[in-house]
Amino acid sequence: MTDKEKVRSVVARFFDVPEASVTENFVFPPERLHGSVGRATFYAALKRMAGADLASAATASTFGELLAPVPATTNAAERTEAEANVRSSTAAVESAAALDAGVGIDIEQCDNLPAVSDPWTEPFYVENFTAAEIAYCQRQPNPRESFCGAWCAKEAAIKCGRDFSNLRPLDLEIQRDGQGRPFIAIVQGGKPKIKRNCEISISHSHGLAVAVCVLGLGRVEIPKSKTDVTVPQETGKSNSRTVAWLAFGLGWLNLMFWLLHLAKK
Repeated sequence: MTDKEKVRSVVARFFDVPEASVTENFVFPPERLHGSVGRATFYAALKRMAGADLASAATASTFGELLAPVPATTNAAERTEAEANVRSSTAAVESAAALDAGVGIDIEQCDNLPAVSDPWTEPFYVENFTAAEIAYCQRQPNPRESFCGAWCAKEAAIKCGRDFSNLRPLDLEIQRDGQGRPFIAIVQGGKPKIKRNCEISISHSHGLAVAVCVLGLGRVEIPKSKTDVTVPQETGKSNSRTVAWLAFGLGWLNLMFWLLHLAKK
């Protein structure tokens, strides 16, 4: 089986259509690629099941576009930005601002995440969550909602600004301090490597999850052990805190308008 045939087979299974119908002009059903989770699931399936690391999975709307080569970028900086957009599975991943403050918000329906009994074998979970995150969510009363909340936190962080925009969801790990409050650690090689002055808030209920990440509010120290936890403390200049709190308020205001619009439907 050629590489193209492998990709065709995965596409057919992902969209639940006969392989014969997956021609160059086959249009991907948009409802299957709804939201950032849909694109991330599609990319993970192609990578894990067909061995195809296709950058075009982030934007392609047809099978022909999926197989088309991504246009070459003119310099290293542009290539890095293009790769970040694919790995983060959202078109909104860009540098947020030149300031050391920023805000990101993400909302997702929990049903958009793959429903599986064993997330350790599902490409979407393995490609986007660390082993510690999978273990934690599996222990929660509603694992799917917990996974969705963690996903939203990662997406919110990636949208937050330049400190996170070049990272993949798998490079971010949602950890918790001694009081159970979540924070984000950046992991490489399976180990936390650096600290970030940010705060996150996660909420999920009745099939919906939302998360907000604000950069520039406090500083989170990566715990050296389970008992060595530093509670986040405020740091930085007062003007950065003011900008961050204003962005935080605007983010929540935007969420309220979105929920109001949803309730009217």
